[in-house]
Amino acid sequence: MKKLAFLAVIAGTLTLVSCGNNGNNETAGEQVDNAIDSLDHSADKAEVELKEKMDKAQKDLDDAVARGDKNAEEEARKALDDAKSAWEHTKEAVNNAAEDVKEGVNNTVSDAKSAAENIADKTKEATNKAGEDIKSAAQETKQDIKDAADKADKKIENVKDALKK
Repeated sequence: MKKLAFLAVIAGTLTLVSCGNNGNNETAGEQVDNAIDSLDHSADKAEVELKEKMDKAQKDLDDAVARGDKNAEEEARKALDDAKSAWEHTKEAVNNAAEDVKEGVNNTVSDAKSAAENIADKTKEATNKAGEDIKSAAQETKQDIKDAADKADKKIENVKDALKK
């Protein structure tokens, strides 16, 4: 009986542990979606800011050319080149971040599959062990009942023998 209670406690513990509730109510998919939304928002904001800087640099360059101011034209070209360079770096960073998110999603899916397989294996092992323990306990119980019946038969025989005398 103790073994059965112990097995029930172990099975309950395995069930609770396998749930893995970490206090965050978002699923992995929701977390990925939120990360992608955040990345998109940041990329859009950077794009708008850099576009405004490029437009301003282009306007300053056009104004300097129209005035014939060589120093202002040179500074405006440098500012435009800097803005274009920043724009290219931002696009590259956004693409790299998107690749990182994709890789992270693939790793998460792989890890989830591995964890599910591990849980299935552990559950199967625990079930097999529980089955073996239950079978063993049943055999022990059967033997205990048989021994008790044999003792009862002996006592009955002793009582019969005593009554015959």
